[in-house]
Amino acid sequence: MTLNRRSFLKTSGAILVAVVGGGVYRAVDQGVFAPGQGIAYEPWKNWRDGTTSPERIVRAGILAANPHNSQPWHFRINEQAVDLYADYSRQIGVIDPLRREMHIGLGCAVENMILTAQAEGFDVQVSLLPDSKYVDHVAHLALTPTQAQASDMYPVIPMRHTNRGPYYLSKSVGSDVLDTLAKLSNDDTVRIFWFAESATRDRFGKVAIAAAEALIADEQQSRDSSRWWRQGWSDVQTYHDGITIDAQAFDTLTTVFAKILPDLPRPQNDAIFVKNVRDVYVATAPVFGLIAVRDQDDNAQRLRCG
Repeated sequence: MTLNRRSFLKTSGAILVAVVGGGVYRAVDQGVFAPGQGIAYEPWKNWRDGTTSPERIVRAGILAANPHNSQPWHFRINEQAVDLYADYSRQIGVIDPLRREMHIGLGCAVENMILTAQAEGFDVQVSLLPDSKYVDHVAHLALTPTQAQASDMYPVIPMRHTNRGPYYLSKSVGSDVLDTLAKLSNDDTVRIFWFAESATRDRFGKVAIAAAEALIADEQQSRDSSRWWRQGWSDVQTYHDGITIDAQAFDTLTTVFAKILPDLPRPQNDAIFVKNVRDVYVATAPVFGLIAVRDQDDNAQRLRCG
């Protein structure tokens, strides 16, 4: 068959339209044009829309930081109290065998609920691990009506997001800021340590990189963490949990290609994780911080840490 110039242009044009059309369809299907939208993201928009105060308190609780966005919790509410229960079926795997990270995340939920209860007009009495017969019952928040008092941290609850992007190298963190943050804890079982000096910061960074390398070298850990990866837009909207592409703080072009193209093999994703720890997080962080408790095996102290 002879292919003249006109036929070639027609054929090329048809192929280009098909490719572009298919790419646009794939982009739409993968949520390229709808970051932060859909039913999975509604809790950040309607967290104040509950019909009762306890419901609004819980809506704030589920926006808390938690490991791998696993959301390991159940709640029981009435007009006088909110009870928080751990959902052990949502443990993230061998990376958290003693549920340390899980309880820190549950503590973050307690903090959000305290802030919201105060803004709703309640005095809050918190009992951690209130019933030794039920180890999954991690907190009881008793609510007593009082004058509403909103903390400065209350309105920013929905603005808290994990940001895996680089830090601003042009900005420094003053010692006054670090001192203020360190004093936020009024619990003698919880303490914040800062590593701001060059030598200690370098040592901390090397440990962080070595820890990342050890993590991906553990095959079971790699598989466990991979189960929480939500590559497809449909998975994000179906499961409402896990780690997403939008949370990786990639540049716009990388985010678009990551959504459109098939997911990378698990070992390659692991290697990218280590590279980001080394070249982004550690390389750009002006200060490292460590929140420590006196007894790392004490679940109540883990909750206070959160």
